[in-house]
Amino acid sequence: MALNSQTDKCDLEKTVRYKKLYPPHLSEWCSSLGTYPNVLSKSGGHPFVSNDDYFIGDVSFPNSDTLKIRELYLRAGPRETCVFHPQNVKAAVVTCGGLAPGMNSAIAQLTNTLVGSYGLKQILGVRYGFRGFLEPSLSLFPLNPDTVNDISLKGGSILGSSREVPRAEAIVDAISDNGFNQVYIIGGGPIDGTLKASQQIFEEVKRRKMKCAVAVIPKTIDNDIMRIQRSFGFETSIEAAAQALRSIHCEASCSYHAVAVIQVPGRNSGFFAVETALASRLVDACLIPEFSFKLNSFLNHIYERVKAKGFAMILVADGAGHEYVTANGKGYANFCPVLMDEIRKYFDERMAEANILFHDVSFIARTVPSNAADNLHASILGSYAAHGCFAGFSGFATSMINDMVAYIPLSELAGRTKTVPPQMWSEVVSMTGQDF
Repeated sequence: MALNSQTDKCDLEKTVRYKKLYPPHLSEWCSSLGTYPNVLSKSGGHPFVSNDDYFIGDVSFPNSDTLKIRELYLRAGPRETCVFHPQNVKAAVVTCGGLAPGMNSAIAQLTNTLVGSYGLKQILGVRYGFRGFLEPSLSLFPLNPDTVNDISLKGGSILGSSREVPRAEAIVDAISDNGFNQVYIIGGGPIDGTLKASQQIFEEVKRRKMKCAVAVIPKTIDNDIMRIQRSFGFETSIEAAAQALRSIHCEASCSYHAVAVIQVPGRNSGFFAVETALASRLVDACLIPEFSFKLNSFLNHIYERVKAKGFAMILVADGAGHEYVTANGKGYANFCPVLMDEIRKYFDERMAEANILFHDVSFIARTVPSNAADNLHASILGSYAAHGCFAGFSGFATSMINDMVAYIPLSELAGRTKTVPPQMWSEVVSMTGQDF
């Protein structure tokens, strides 16, 4: 909407209110919190960030009289004053949930910042996710510039990972017993995974009034975390999936009446499936959790595609088709086996052959080394997480928003997901021609 007069500006201002998303700070529950000059000031010329420095997340203007709440994000970066003295810090780093490209880059740059900028001597990696806090047999892994030197060249996480989420009380007991006062958690899972668990761990730390900063470096190749522009590793994973689809396309096109069913990540949101479909431009149908479909119309679409060109390719997000499956103990079930059975039945009823080819490219997409862009992205988030903890923030996540880094309260991220907007979905529909 163009602003043509001062009146237009005033009208816009009447429809906008601002909400500051300020992350929790140790001073809220630690009464005897000391302060120290940031050691970065000794190097001279290092720009510090003020705690009054916010930026707007949504830069669009409301084109109606409806009141719009603009969220203001606290700019990330080193503060002039710290609440931790480097000599007194013992840091823990843990990677949780599914693997994602860039996890090693986040570990490496976090370590380099803690050592190179703040001079830390005690940084320990917790093995295999949260379970590493609780199992004595899983020894802690020393992190320093030598042990993280070339890990960015590798996929996965040098610390290992796990989807297990123990009770927050048990984790905080282990944090206290080990003397950790900075905990860095690399993970995603906003509904029932790492983000939600991290919020619970932070709340327990706060309840005990511990001088311990809890920071999350969010990652998920589902790219479904609310308020986060793009999760690191997502771009690399899309590249890997698109490359896999080229190979699957070759196999399917060389097979008689092949129907390739390709499963990709996306239990709650279909961003991965949508962007893989658009990037590869090879699929005949795409199914995601956000948009329901009529199964019989879908099957007819696939049948007609096989008749027309000899094969078909279907991209299926993990959480798609939930209305056609019975939920298991975790609240969801895999639709692909049901889908493949329905395709066989539909073709059999029409005396036609369907050569079903199933591929799960999730593991390929998760485990490849990150590309340069995701290396950079993960490294920036790792470094800024360190600055946030030294400044005394806790219960926060670092995130890129509008190409700037913010500290976001975990309470604003846990328990909710973002979904594919209708405009993006319409691009897929127009490409595949699906109408079901």
